[in-house]
Amino acid sequence: MILFNTKKILSVLVLLFCLFAQLKAKDVLFDFQANPWNLPTASSGGSANNSKLDETIQINQEGVIITNQKLHENYYNKLSGGSLVIYPKNSITISAPRGFKIVGVDFELEDEYTFDLNNPQDPYDVHASYDNAHYTSKATGVELKYTSKNSTSKVRRIVVHIEPNVISGIEQVITPNTSNDKIYNLQGIEVGSLSAFNSLPKGVYIVAQKKIIKR
Repeated sequence: MILFNTKKILSVLVLLFCLFAQLKAKDVLFDFQANPWNLPTASSGGSANNSKLDETIQINQEGVIITNQKLHENYYNKLSGGSLVIYPKNSITISAPRGFKIVGVDFELEDEYTFDLNNPQDPYDVHASYDNAHYTSKATGVELKYTSKNSTSKVRRIVVHIEPNVISGIEQVITPNTSNDKIYNLQGIEVGSLSAFNSLPKGVYIVAQKKIIKR
């Protein structure tokens, strides 16, 4: 049997804070010129299918993951000439590792004319900083999507700034599963949910097929 005790919840929270305190903010570099992931590269006269970056390819750097999405009528994103080439209507999604959130993204471009990526949170022509062949996005979140709206974008390097996401990490642990939070008495009759547990009289209850003592 399990004793429903707020001390246990507090202990879990303290443990989580200790774990997240060990996480450090850092900058993660994606260098498409160096291509340390050995991604397929487009070559003159080569088959486009051999170099396409479809949704199944994850570009993983220190736990930060970039994936590619295709909405262009013909072309997938690709690696060509040392740049990640993102065709019109196509996009990339940048995902933070578990326990982290993205707090900004820097793009180093092939040149100042080859960039049209936009994030709804931070469109480059309104809020972000754009200087020559560099673009700084201030969008934040655990997952950010950038779409090349009307023209092709060519990105040589991406620097993703991440920091610990303490609140989000705790919420992932303590948020109850709504399908398993119903409370039953020993006769199998539903008497409430976990949110109302403290208002129930003393006794033995069943939650998620486990007995809980209310003292």
